[in-house]
Amino acid sequence: MASSDNRLRLVSDSDAHLRSVIAALEENRASLVEWANPEAARIVALAILQLQLRLHRIGDDELEALCEAMQARQAERARKAAELASKNNRLAGRYPRWPTLVE
Repeated sequence: MASSDNRLRLVSDSDAHLRSVIAALEENRASLVEWANPEAARIVALAILQLQLRLHRIGDDELEALCEAMQARQAERARKAAELASKNNRLAGRYPRWPTLVE
């Protein structure tokens, strides 16, 4: 039982440490953005993401599945937007916005 308690405490301490590091990196990223250094800010943002993945115990397979689901959702949205635009273009051809005046 004591061994289990020690493991839980170590995990908790490790999680607290990761949260502290993430908070510090987020402050640094904000400073980089403020000082117009977007490339460095993006690199720090990647480090933050990596630590958050570790903190929340998200594996590569889970992350890949999430990315694929997001890409599929985005593709579906793009398809629907294209269909709507096509429909609007067809309707605009049939029903002009402003009536023409007949002389």
